[in-house]
Amino acid sequence: MNGFGESDEIQQDLDCWRLRVQGLTYAEIAAEKGYAGPSGAYAAVRRAQERAITESSEELRLLEAQRLDYLEQQLWPTLEEADSVRDRLQAVGGILKVMERRAKLWGLDAPTKAQEEVAYYDGTSPEAQEMHEAMTQLHEITLARKRSGLDVSHEAIMDTIHQIEEELRSQ
Repeated sequence: MNGFGESDEIQQDLDCWRLRVQGLTYAEIAAEKGYAGPSGAYAAVRRAQERAITESSEELRLLEAQRLDYLEQQLWPTLEEADSVRDRLQAVGGILKVMERRAKLWGLDAPTKAQEEVAYYDGTSPEAQEMHEAMTQLHEITLARKRSGLDVSHEAIMDTIHQIEEELRSQ
């Protein structure tokens, strides 16, 4: 019994299990709870687990939610006490990650609807011909700008296309 009464031992085991859930190592638990070494802490955690009722997926979800709650509680003081913008941003990032994980765990986010559309062109339709011509012109514009040492970024190409469109409209 390690000097504990049965209910004290159960509580000690439960405390060790909680510390393990919080991410402490067995060595850290042993130091905090007064065990001679990590094996004592390990045994306490195992006893607590053996006493536990086999958990359903809903119970496991609840446990994970409690872990997330604990993590979030640890981050809020960091945010409130942060001295720099960088530290505040890091704390906010951590809180948001916890919140995102909680939303995913409980299915809180609205489902995203993905729609895939595949179009096949045989190359003979007017739309296909127009698309082919536009792509050819875009390729020619990009090559001409590149040969001239001009900017070939998306913005630069789009500016050039808009200039050409304006010229065509004015004719």
